[in-house]
Amino acid sequence: MNVLFNAADYIIHPFDLGANGIIIVSSVSGTGEDPPQVNWRQCGAGNLGVAGTVGLAGTTATVPNGLDVDPLDNIIIAEVYYDYKPLIFDNIVENTQISRAAIHSPRISALISIQRDPGQTDGCP
Repeated sequence: MNVLFNAADYIIHPFDLGANGIIIVSSVSGTGEDPPQVNWRQCGAGNLGVAGTVGLAGTTATVPNGLDVDPLDNIIIAEVYYDYKPLIFDNIVENTQISRAAIHSPRISALISIQRDPGQTDGCP
């Protein structure tokens, strides 16, 4: 996860993701008859105070676009938030928050757990 978060700084250059954005990656699994659940989430690449839309680990997941999660399926949802402030023409273009979500299915096996170093948190606000 740290490699993904570190790469984001280079991708978004010249904008400053650290001060103005955040990436939230969540693992969601279908549970059969119950609504899908958030297995874990990890935040990084920035310090923007956004909680995201998917939900907290251990809670019912809110999946973007109303996507149905199969009972035995696992998906990874990456959300990116950025407070955009124009570099030029700031009197014409307004400040706005940009957000996007991407949904992927792990290929080899389910990613229902995450390994963290002792004392490491999910990094989320």
